[in-house]
Amino acid sequence: MTRYREKKYICGKYMEVNVYPAYEQIKGKRKKVKQTSEVQKALNDHNRKKKLTRLLNANFDENDIKIELTYAENPKSDEEAEKCLRNFLRRLKRHRKKKNLPDLKYIVITEKGKRSGRIHHHCILNGGLLLSEIRDIWGLGIIRASQLEPGDKGFEALANYLTKNITNGEIEAYEKAWHASRNLVQPVERSNDSRISRKKAREMYENQESRDIFEKLYPDHFFVECQPIYNEVNGQYYLHIFMRKKE
Repeated sequence: MTRYREKKYICGKYMEVNVYPAYEQIKGKRKKVKQTSEVQKALNDHNRKKKLTRLLNANFDENDIKIELTYAENPKSDEEAEKCLRNFLRRLKRHRKKKNLPDLKYIVITEKGKRSGRIHHHCILNGGLLLSEIRDIWGLGIIRASQLEPGDKGFEALANYLTKNITNGEIEAYEKAWHASRNLVQPVERSNDSRISRKKAREMYENQESRDIFEKLYPDHFFVECQPIYNEVNGQYYLHIFMRKKE
C-alpha cells in the first residue's frame, strides 16, 4: 500500500503543500541518474524561484518596498560594486536605528548586463523610510522604487521577475543568486506520512478546484490553487497546493 507524504512550507501568511507518494528507501548504494545540462538548468531555475518566493513570503508584505539602485558612473569592477552596496546597507541600517525603526531586513540581487557591463542592484527592503531618505543614503545614481504588492500567491510573480535575467542568461549570475540579511525568518518545513491516503490524494486530484475539500483539510487557510499531476507510469498522484492564511 502506497503511503503519501504531505510536505508543508509555511511562509508567513502563505502555505505551500506538496502531496506525493513516499517510497521506502532501499538500503545500499543508490545509482545516481545523471541529468542533462538542460534538465539540470531547468531544475535549478525552478528551485531558485521557489526558494526566493518562500523567503519573500515569510518576511515581507505590502508595507515593504522594492528599489533598484543604479550608478551614474559604472563601478570599475564587481568588487567595487559590492563594496558600494555593503556601504549603502550599512548606512541604511544606522539610519533606521537612529529613527527607532525595526532592524533592516533585505534581499538583494545584483545584475550586470552581458553587453553593456552596467551594474545595478534590485533590493527588497522592509518599509518605514521615505524615498528621499533612501536616495540621499545611496547617493551614487538614480533610484527607482515601488511598494510591494502581493498577489494570491504572495510574491511569486516578484520572485520570477527578480530571477528572470539569470534564468534566460541575459545577465551574468554571481556565485550566489542573491544575498540577504541574517535576520530573515526561514520558511517552516513540516512533513507527515500518515494523514493523506491514496484514496484522499485521488479525491483531491479529481476535485482540484473544490475549495471545500482543501479548506476542510486546512481550516486555517483559504484555498488558492491546486496543480495536480497523474503519473501514468507509476499510477500515482502528485499535487502542489497553495493556501493563504485566514486573517
